[in-house]
Amino acid sequence: MIGGLFKKTPMGSTIVTANTTNPVISGTKDAGVIDSLTGMSKGLQQNIQRIADQLGAEVGQYAVSFGQRGSYYRVAGTATNAVGNKHPSRTPGIELLYDGEDPETAMRLAVLNALQDGAIKGVREGTQKLLREAGDIETGLSKALSFEQAFKDLKRYTDPVGAALDEVNLKFKQLVKIAKEAGATDEEMRQLEQLYKLQRDEAVKAAGVATDALKDFLQSLKAGSNSPLSLREQQANARAALDPFITDINAGKNVDTAKFQEAAQTFLQIERDINGSTKEYFAQYDMITKLTEQAISAIDKQNANTGTGTENPFEKAIAKNSEATANILEQQSSMLAEQTQLLKQIAGGGGNLDAWWQAQRGY
Repeated sequence: MIGGLFKKTPMGSTIVTANTTNPVISGTKDAGVIDSLTGMSKGLQQNIQRIADQLGAEVGQYAVSFGQRGSYYRVAGTATNAVGNKHPSRTPGIELLYDGEDPETAMRLAVLNALQDGAIKGVREGTQKLLREAGDIETGLSKALSFEQAFKDLKRYTDPVGAALDEVNLKFKQLVKIAKEAGATDEEMRQLEQLYKLQRDEAVKAAGVATDALKDFLQSLKAGSNSPLSLREQQANARAALDPFITDINAGKNVDTAKFQEAAQTFLQIERDINGSTKEYFAQYDMITKLTEQAISAIDKQNANTGTGTENPFEKAIAKNSEATANILEQQSSMLAEQTQLLKQIAGGGGNLDAWWQAQRGY
């Protein structure tokens, strides 16, 4: 009975950051506490990674500390092992985010704190703000996803090739992580990279259909097969509809090709009705022809440069594997050279085999 009064309550702590690979549990040898805190550490990293994957983002820097004392879980928003102490709040500079018996609540607060630290990077500042100021994870993530999706949808209209490539790159970025977890060989990584390049080219080709439509329109203008014969419309209204396209094309911006074609055709029809086959009409005809050529050139240039500045998700993975292989070969070559030299010394009568053997065994 008296011995039970002096029984220590098991307690420990761990610090979790974006760079944590194997959690280090401090202050305890209790297997239950070690397993619990290890699970909390890995659980936090997995939750952050899931959020990053959903947003198509990267994991940024953060620091959260978990502590456990008996059945109580503690969370602090700084890197400190004091959360495992009997009275962590007495430690200067420590403010507990949670101190209770619900591990799920502890995890939610840890994730929210990591998001406030900047655990997600590579997204808009507005998205960061929604995550930082979220009252709960689900609501904040839902708003952040909707906000990011709006700009992805816009890019599909303004930059269809870039949007298509973004989707392919995101897909294979995540696949690289899975391949690493699977222990993929260099050959398997090269095969996945081959698939990546094929799907990337396919996406560019599919998005490039817009260029074909413009080329067909340009050909019809040059051949005269689409001679404008519609009824008279207001010239000022037609020009007003065309002006935004003229401004954007001259600035090298992408335009909605179908709408540009429609506005240009209508404009030419009106010019033909007003001026007939005169030099005034053909001046406008030449203007539209040049604008169409500019638009085609801009899209072709963009397709040719597609991927410039875009990181191939396989390059780093293959480079790391190759570097590791090179290091192993270098070590083996060094060991072989040492052994060859020793054999030469022994053959010449100057070798000390006992000394070498002791050095290799460390005594």
